Amino acid sequence: SDVKAYDYYLRGRKYVYGFTRRQFHNANRMFLKAIEQDPNYALAYAGMADVYSLLYQWADSSKENIAKADAASIKAITLDPDLAEAHAARGTALAINSRHEEAERAFENAILLNPGLYEPYYFYGRDCLSAGKFEKAARLFSEACKIRPEDYQAPSFLSMAYAELGRKKEQEEANRRTLECVEKHVDLHPDDGRALTFGAYALVEQGQPDRAREWSERALDADRDEPAIMYNVACTYSLLGEADNAIELLDRAIQQGYGHRAWLSHDPDLAPLREDPRFQKLLDRLE
Repeated sequence: SDVKAYDYYLRGRKYVYGFTRRQFHNANRMFLKAIEQDPNYALAYAGMADVYSLLYQWADSSKENIAKADAASIKAITLDPDLAEAHAARGTALAINSRHEEAERAFENAILLNPGLYEPYYFYGRDCLSAGKFEKAARLFSEACKIRPEDYQAPSFLSMAYAELGRKKEQEEANRRTLECVEKHVDLHPDDGRALTFGAYALVEQGQPDRAREWSERALDADRDEPAIMYNVACTYSLLGEADNAIELLDRAIQQGYGHRAWLSHDPDLAPLREDPRFQKLLDRLE
């Protein structure tokens, strides 16, 4: 009901998908401003829950962020039990706490409440991908792609799921779509490190290793100390067969706060590293 609060929410949600520590904190500032405008604004609490969940996974693996995600998602549902965004945020908060059956119910509730909402498909798909449920992840990311055809993240994850399922033709199509979306995005935002890392992955898949390395270096130059950027560039190096570079970046990402063990364990991009004893040591650090 408050237009200004909604504007702050939209600004915050845009920052969320930057997936860097800086962007997460910017998002939280916007959500807090929305709550200052309207203390009972469930959407803003749902946004805050997503920020804390993603901070825990990608930038600050402290138990405090799990607790904050849990509290904010419960608050959002309490304020508006029929809000799809609240149930999607609850699903992500439950997933980072390894309560996967409850998370699944929350995501399914969100989809029932609003089948046209991007977030439940995207975050549910990510949870399925990290659990090795590739068929289900593919269905969810396919729906996310329909809702946001301009988005580069969902088709990239869709490509990963298809690769694991051995569906080569569909993988190539999803990868082609990813690169098209990234190139359009990077034309407008040339220093977006996350977009550049997704583009680098797509370039590897298309047999353009030199350009993939170039984009990876651009991403590191833009956000050199961001765990999510280091992680994604490590994935590109892994696919390029450059294990030493990949391990070094993963080590740095964990030092800087990366904490998503399930994703690290099942990420298909890191399959070439799985037999490396150094990779197992990295996993052990996230126990």
